[in-house]
Amino acid sequence: WCSTTDNLLMENIRGNIMGKVDLTAVAQLPEFKERVRELALQYGFKLKEQPDGAVDLNPYVYEFAYALIYETVNNEPLDT
Repeated sequence: WCSTTDNLLMENIRGNIMGKVDLTAVAQLPEFKERVRELALQYGFKLKEQPDGAVDLNPYVYEFAYALIYETVNNEPLDT
């Protein structure tokens, strides 16, 4: 896990101990997307051509990773 992502996540958690943790800033970091991509590929996810021509994971994979982390940290469902 990248140290920049760790630092932002921990700062956010420390600042929001009594409330929900907003992971939006972490999810926007290139390091977050890179790490999700690495793990997804290790577990059998496949890269697909995207509408813009880039070869990447489908956007819902990143959304899923964000939701999983959010719900785990906040112990409540993410409103979608």
